[in-house]
Amino acid sequence: MQVKLLFASVFFTAVCVLIAGCSKKQNSKLAETSTISSNLVFGGTVSHHSLADEYIDEFFNEIRKNRDVKTFFIICPSHYGLSTFDYSISDFIFKTEHVTVKSNSKIVKSIAKKLDVGYDDQVFYVEHGILALIPFIHKYFPEADVVAIAIEGEPPVNMEYVKKLFQVIEPYFSDDKLEDNFLVISSDFCHHKNIEETAKVDERSKIFFDDIKTENWFFAGCDNRPGIYCLANFFDESTKLEYLYHTTSYEICHLEPEDVTSYYFSLFSKKKRMK
Repeated sequence: MQVKLLFASVFFTAVCVLIAGCSKKQNSKLAETSTISSNLVFGGTVSHHSLADEYIDEFFNEIRKNRDVKTFFIICPSHYGLSTFDYSISDFIFKTEHVTVKSNSKIVKSIAKKLDVGYDDQVFYVEHGILALIPFIHKYFPEADVVAIAIEGEPPVNMEYVKKLFQVIEPYFSDDKLEDNFLVISSDFCHHKNIEETAKVDERSKIFFDDIKTENWFFAGCDNRPGIYCLANFFDESTKLEYLYHTTSYEICHLEPEDVTSYYFSLFSKKKRMK
């Protein structure tokens, strides 16, 4: 386990050093689709690559324009092979430079019990699927806490596990709790393909965003299929796509045209219901 933690830490540091030299794309209007309305945004997709931090910042800024959030439920891929349970969860205090965000201990304990798992603390020391988002959560929602869940995200998807995860988190997004909680799907999309191949995969992924139906979750070619499944299962007749932005590592950095990662930043809303 110590060797795995050391490798993950070195890998994460190396990625941060690599991206530090990249020239960020400057764009005063980041969103391709941005119609944030009086509807309540309840969930969306965001990258966990620090390379895309400009867009991660914009994602949380758009949420802040629409609403407050007490607890962010974050589903991310479990990278690095450190998970010892089918679902990794922990009552963890997330710390980055000058920033601390706590887990919601009460909810974490309840979810862990329902998922029948213990705490996987070792996962979250280096899990960039969460850590990359923490500074922006603190920036725009300094009083918010988090419930972080890491799960194997690549296909083939174990549908039994994924359906159980959705059933456990579903009550936290009922009408009476929707204004407190927000569902973050921490995910990057196409990986390790050239520019042309990436464009083809992303065109298929866009079906998920263009045609808002629960059954379209499987079109999303990403590293967090379980998270996409959970998000899609909250769709109903009132769900709208309020915000969408697409870019790639090559468009941001102009490096490695044969090894591209793509990103979709999105926000979905539901019509507010009178209490």
